[in-house]
Amino acid sequence: GGRWRVTAQYASLQNAILENEARPADDPFWAATAASLKELIYTTDPDSTEWMDFCSKGDFASFTAKSCGPGPGSGDLLGVPADAWYCGRRNAGMDWGGGAPVADLCAAEVGSAYKAGGVCASVGERQLLLNYVKRGPNQWATDHLAINVPSIDCLMGIVDCDIEYCHKCAGRC
Repeated sequence: GGRWRVTAQYASLQNAILENEARPADDPFWAATAASLKELIYTTDPDSTEWMDFCSKGDFASFTAKSCGPGPGSGDLLGVPADAWYCGRRNAGMDWGGGAPVADLCAAEVGSAYKAGGVCASVGERQLLLNYVKRGPNQWATDHLAINVPSIDCLMGIVDCDIEYCHKCAGRC
């Protein structure tokens, strides 16, 4: 179950990522694996396909409407919508473990995610893939702070739409 079902294909990619962790960031393995994962998500998860299509078309309104609707991001997580953690919301009652959000989508500008210094570009494909395996969807149920670590959404190409969503959907920022 879940948005990103762990199928044999996902398990194989996750194992390959871990087995190749020592490769340098500029090794072609990372770009190829990022593309493979993006394609796998697009072809196996209908919700992700819809989000990716909305975002690639620049349809922020439909993306935000879908994201704000009933679903995992709108569910309660420690007294706030789960995606308030994803977005990096800061307010009383949200304990960031003594630190700050890793990715502050609430303060980010739409269109900045994949530019130099942006939420995704500043991390790079190697680290995004490692984050996906080590602090990604498989860990979110047990580590709510991992939801805020750049990983799967960056690899899906939807974080500029996520930024818009975080800014527009009630309770996210």
